[in-house]
Amino acid sequence: MIKKNYLIVLVLLMSTFVFAQNGEKLIKGKVLTGQIPVENVEVINISNQSSTTTNSKGEFQISAKSNDPLIYSNSNYENVRKRLLKSEFESGQITVSLIPIATNLDVVVIDKTNAISGFEGAKKFTPAERRLETGNKQFRLKQGLEISNDAIINKISGKSKRLKKEVEVERKEAFLEEFSDTFADEFFTEDLRIEKEYVDGFKFYLAEDPEFIKAFHTYSDQEFGAMILRKTEEYKKLIANEK
Repeated sequence: MIKKNYLIVLVLLMSTFVFAQNGEKLIKGKVLTGQIPVENVEVINISNQSSTTTNSKGEFQISAKSNDPLIYSNSNYENVRKRLLKSEFESGQITVSLIPIATNLDVVVIDKTNAISGFEGAKKFTPAERRLETGNKQFRLKQGLEISNDAIINKISGKSKRLKKEVEVERKEAFLEEFSDTFADEFFTEDLRIEKEYVDGFKFYLAEDPEFIKAFHTYSDQEFGAMILRKTEEYKKLIANEK
């Protein structure tokens, strides 16, 4: 028992020493929406790649230093990225407010066409996806023979292949727009240490990776943070090889 307590004290002393060496200390925080504590919010320090989760009282503790970028994420709330202010670091206390994500309910209008055709809940397509879907649509003749509307033409002209490329381009453009809205340029230049002239290239580099796009949308911040750091190192190596 004495040995166990000694080890605990030793670990705490070593942790304190490491924090002091890095200019870090343990910050106590609370996450609220209005006056209500928010549980299960993932808090990530991008600088030291540490993370934690808020308890039932919305409270958390994380090691950080002044100006460290912290991300607060929960699937029911808008993600917040906020640097630790000098005053917050000195006091060792921080309070963060989250905004709930608005839930838009789809309005379904049922008419005779919907009732007969069963179109309620039909999948929504982008313009490129609609063109691709039309090209692949099949029709049944009285004899029971099925023919594809544009199937023969598609095989000859490669139209289907071209439309699939258009769909892929649209998805990449949508990702780039959403990704750029989520992270300001300072995130890339200051936090990831990417030179300003290479920031746009880095975004396109990420858009070419389906796994990264998936991680961005599912937004498990711990996995996403690790992936973007890994992709950053890969991109920097590519730049270095080109110089």
